[in-house]
Amino acid sequence: MNHNHHQPNCPKCAYDLTGEIATWNTQCPLQGTCSECGHAFAWSEPFRILNEWGSEVDWYAEHAHSHRTMLRRTPGTVLRLVFPSRFYKDVNHRRRVRPVSLAVWVIAVTALLHTLVSPIGALAHHVEGIWFPSTPSKPVLDIFAPIINQVLSALVYPFGKVYLNSNGLSWTSGPFQGYEWADYMKLALACVGVIVFWVGLIAFAMLVRAEKPDRVRADLKLLARIVFLNLLAIALHIQIVRMCFGIHVANNWEESTIWVYIIMIVSAVVLMFWQQLLWTHAVRRYWHIRRSFLINVGGCFGSVIFGIGFMIWMM
Repeated sequence: MNHNHHQPNCPKCAYDLTGEIATWNTQCPLQGTCSECGHAFAWSEPFRILNEWGSEVDWYAEHAHSHRTMLRRTPGTVLRLVFPSRFYKDVNHRRRVRPVSLAVWVIAVTALLHTLVSPIGALAHHVEGIWFPSTPSKPVLDIFAPIINQVLSALVYPFGKVYLNSNGLSWTSGPFQGYEWADYMKLALACVGVIVFWVGLIAFAMLVRAEKPDRVRADLKLLARIVFLNLLAIALHIQIVRMCFGIHVANNWEESTIWVYIIMIVSAVVLMFWQQLLWTHAVRRYWHIRRSFLINVGGCFGSVIFGIGFMIWMM
């Protein structure tokens, strides 16, 4: 039997309302006021919140218990993630955290995005007339080797190409090495820097609060959830660069497609902004840090500066 050891908390500041409940004599009032923050609420809300501890959300991919269910929940999860305030309304700190399941989902979404963008790589290879070494004179290889070469090279585009030879599958860099795509791909490092800064900031806040071991474990799981979700920004930017550069190559490097470079820059800026929304909402809704406004403002400015510096340092 599962026992809920949590107490009814204030819907606004999460203050423990057990003491207020102890003052009741004969019946439960319909309305109440938090003695900590003064927030007025209906008593049905704290008890509803009480039942959320350890529960799961029926549209959230992290809470899926099969690959098929995870796939079915992916569109709804992605749409809600576009607006973190909507996402955190249901996926709050009381819900069950399954880091391994979330990591599997992030990897699966990344692989799906990579596969969907890869056809533009095959088109870029075709326009550029990319040459693949001839295969040994074997009937089966003569038939399938060209197809295998094109498919695999499209998947690894623009990082290199894969081809079949007498020794099996071989890898070679190019043919797009040295082109501008690599510089725009490195903008993803700024998103990595944002994650590193916020993790350090939250870890410092947890250390200052000197929480109990069970609360620290719960907070670390919540932190892992935010980090995994942030990785989607990095994956998305990489795929946007692959797609934009492929469009430019497929159009034979025409100046009319110069707009793709602007999109690659805007992509990094927008995704870094989205990361800030993920973190700032988490600070307010997950950890209930007092004066969260100051931490969020400092975190936003600090993470952007650190992210840009991290990108320059790594380049």
